[in-house]
Amino acid sequence: MSFDSQMIHTCVIERDPTNGEDLHGNAPVNQDPELIYSGICRLVEKTERVLREKGGGTVITVYKLLIPPGTMVFKKDRVKSVTLEDLTVLEDAFVVNTAFNLRSSHLAFYSLDLERVS
Repeated sequence: MSFDSQMIHTCVIERDPTNGEDLHGNAPVNQDPELIYSGICRLVEKTERVLREKGGGTVITVYKLLIPPGTMVFKKDRVKSVTLEDLTVLEDAFVVNTAFNLRSSHLAFYSLDLERVS
């Protein structure tokens, strides 16, 4: 079974550009996010915890995302528009916590730890 056959989802990864002054020293410039990756992936739920607070709670879910090699992904990049195998599109944005480049003699891929807070 090939690695690509395990990539049953698709996703988009974006990076916020550095918001700073323009070339003339004017106020911060708001730019659109930079597209880092768009293509096949595999999203897997890893852990979930509930933080109890007065009057409610916050659910923090950690996911693992696998993508093919060749894309430089950094902490704080956002994963959006994840399309599952049943064509359901997750509208939530995930934040990259950690990016690992895994290699073996038969396989090379990026493993990203993502977090979604709801």
